[in-house]
Amino acid sequence: MFILFAGDDQYVGIGGDWSWRVGDISTTWTYGLLIGGGLLLLAAVVMVIIGRNRVRPAPADDRAFAELLWHSGIFLAVNAFIWMQDIATGGGLDYA
Repeated sequence: MFILFAGDDQYVGIGGDWSWRVGDISTTWTYGLLIGGGLLLLAAVVMVIIGRNRVRPAPADDRAFAELLWHSGIFLAVNAFIWMQDIATGGGLDYA
């Protein structure tokens, strides 16, 4: 989705030789990556739905599950803040 929303002069990637200018990425790759990401998201949703039918862990494991939920929530909050910061500054996707 970065490729669709970033400007043509922005770069995406992990840095160095692994970065590409958005304007140089072909439309075929853009939509291929978007469809691939959508399929992975759909697979994750299916796994969550199937996982709901599984037996809940024993009460002793509830603490570990609660810790996982806290870590996931903090991860999502920090990433949401970084995205909002990038969008608010208007300089493109610098941190996200």
